[in-house]
Amino acid sequence: MKLTSKIALLVAVSTLALLGSYYLLSLISTNNAIVDFQERSSVVIGDALLDNKLVLSEIRQHPPLQNAEELLSFLNRQYSNQFFAVFNGQKLIADNFDRAALKLKSTSLASGVQLTLTDQNGHKSVIHFKNPGLNVDVNTGPLTLYWLPETLVDQGKKQDRLKEQLNNDFTLTLLALSLVAIVLSWLGAWYFLLPLKVLKANFKQLEQGMLDTRMPVARLDEVGEIIHSFNHLAAWLQDMNQQYKHMSSDLAHELRTPLTGIQSRIEAMQDGIVPSDRIQLGYLLSDLEAIKRIVEDLNLLSLTEARQLKIHPQWIALADVVVEIHSNYKERARAENMEMPLEILDRREASVDVSRLRQILINLLDNGFKYAAEGGYLGVSVAPESEWTTVRITDQGPGLSKNQQHKIFERFYRQDPARSDKKSLGLGLAISRQLAELMAGSLEVSSNTDRGCTFILRFRTQP
Repeated sequence: MKLTSKIALLVAVSTLALLGSYYLLSLISTNNAIVDFQERSSVVIGDALLDNKLVLSEIRQHPPLQNAEELLSFLNRQYSNQFFAVFNGQKLIADNFDRAALKLKSTSLASGVQLTLTDQNGHKSVIHFKNPGLNVDVNTGPLTLYWLPETLVDQGKKQDRLKEQLNNDFTLTLLALSLVAIVLSWLGAWYFLLPLKVLKANFKQLEQGMLDTRMPVARLDEVGEIIHSFNHLAAWLQDMNQQYKHMSSDLAHELRTPLTGIQSRIEAMQDGIVPSDRIQLGYLLSDLEAIKRIVEDLNLLSLTEARQLKIHPQWIALADVVVEIHSNYKERARAENMEMPLEILDRREASVDVSRLRQILINLLDNGFKYAAEGGYLGVSVAPESEWTTVRITDQGPGLSKNQQHKIFERFYRQDPARSDKKSLGLGLAISRQLAELMAGSLEVSSNTDRGCTFILRFRTQP
């Protein structure tokens, strides 16, 4: 599974766990609180309810009451735990809700009367009486009486406290679950980032020069890909470091030989041991040309790798250049008793820099002469290959292993042991491939381990 999928899954699971747990706990807490509240309220209200007949009987046993105020005063004395509201028709004319600091407002409805109670904090409670109320006669005329237990009014306040308690419980639950989600997310992030911390430590080892550092690849996600790239980078750095060490040694050796020769010959000329004539100057010039060639190869390789070498392409038949270069090597092939056949099967044109193409072909033929002497054969061919023109240079010398074929175009690489050349810095093939790629071509090698090697140079032909 990809790292992005794992992180998304972690966030989704944490969020689902948080919201799901919050919902379940809130639901359970609310249900329990409401059930408990209703059970206690039912008991309290049931005990406090008055019977209409009992109230009417008490009023009738009392001497006749003059008006609503006397009726309300009598009821206060008889039932101190009740609130009463007295109506004359649909008009509220007296009540005793003020003793609990409650303001009463009535609204007549088709199915009864609605009382709205407002406390000091502005909280309102609405009570709907569907029954017609109790009719009571006083000297001033008939009145309608409604009442409700004091405990019922207290239940409204308790309900507000219940809401506040539930809100506090929900808040605490949310905070606790958020903390759990944070801890789970942190643990998940720590788990996912642990390989990156190990990777950072291994990079530190690379910085300290321990180029043999490698990491086991046991993951298939993006982190595993990064670890694989790290191992590839470490191997490449180690290989490059080894190549540069060999290059430094080879370069010092290659430069030391002609420089030592120049120094010795000049000292001999100063001491009069050898004459200062054209022959001796020719030797000095030859050594200087060897040094110049090494410097030019290094400079050319640097320019090609940086893609800063300017080329001047033109459309030309590759076969013409191959025939020209091949003719220059005929005498050398006869002198070394080598068979060097030429086969031309394609005369299409390609866009190349002619001087750089000659340089590639010369490098490949020189390389072939170095290693093909044992087989006595160095074949050259130009043939079509779809939209490409292909130049093949084939020898029957010692073959190349798969590892050698992979590294043969690396700079400063020298084949070992069968194709080693201790007088070469190993730049020719690296330069040739870079030049081919600069001209939108390619240079590859094909070989059998036992015998034979073919260099394949391709350029796209004119449509």
